[in-house]
Amino acid sequence: MDIDARRELLDRDVTSTARPEARATTLDLMDHQLATRTYVLGEELTAADVDIWVALTHLDTADPLSRHTHLRAYVRRLDEHPAFHGARSLRAWHDRSGTGAIRPD
Repeated sequence: MDIDARRELLDRDVTSTARPEARATTLDLMDHQLATRTYVLGEELTAADVDIWVALTHLDTADPLSRHTHLRAYVRRLDEHPAFHGARSLRAWHDRSGTGAIRPD
């Protein structure tokens, strides 16, 4: 799946207004793919990773990644990547929401 196809998938299924079943299926798919990759398209950071990170940080659910261990690890990696410093991190967003769902190990 290329960057444009991922953007379409995110716009349709990884938003606060997406059907919960569609969002869960897409998050399951991404979690499965990240089991064998460092980034969504392989071993290099791309615009697709930025798109996914932004989509995940804007979900309005209390704990969007509770059952997605590879996605949680991925978000942590991106939070620590210099390209993401100064940006609104998923960890900070969850800390403000009071859920504490994603924290460093």
